[in-house]
Amino acid sequence: MPPPCLEQITVLHEASPLAAMRRHGLSASDFPTAFRAASINPQTAQPLGPYGGLLWILNGEAVVDQSLLGDTRVIDSTQLAPGECHLLAQLGPTGCTLPRRRVARLLLEASLIRTYVHLESTVCLEREITDQDTWEGHYSGEHIYYTNKRNSARFRFTLRIDGAGAITVAA
Repeated sequence: MPPPCLEQITVLHEASPLAAMRRHGLSASDFPTAFRAASINPQTAQPLGPYGGLLWILNGEAVVDQSLLGDTRVIDSTQLAPGECHLLAQLGPTGCTLPRRRVARLLLEASLIRTYVHLESTVCLEREITDQDTWEGHYSGEHIYYTNKRNSARFRFTLRIDGAGAITVAA
């Protein structure tokens, strides 16, 4: 029996940044791989989805608010090989003040850590470790996708936010 979840998150394609970008008429690949960080003025930028002010539309481009995150690389947790580790982003000044579990949830909800290929995923925070100034969340999940039929696949990853604000994702 799997361990109980400290927190469970359902991530749906229809609520993804990609879906929001397309609703706003922005051109985007099926799987965005990165978002540039930009200074956000709410008078000239438009929020992109319900992601806690993380993603914005600025001059026809989807960007992350640099006060929360620096330039961001999207990490596909469904494709991580054992031992693989990637830097996702660096926390910005405001991001550094947020509770780490809240940051993790924002990254998942905004699909900056991709947890599905076609339709949806259910993600479970199994364990979290806080050691001095580092937070680590151990996640598992299952995503649903289609080839010629309905399929599901499991995945696992560790999200780490160190004292300097570096955010890494590892298999």
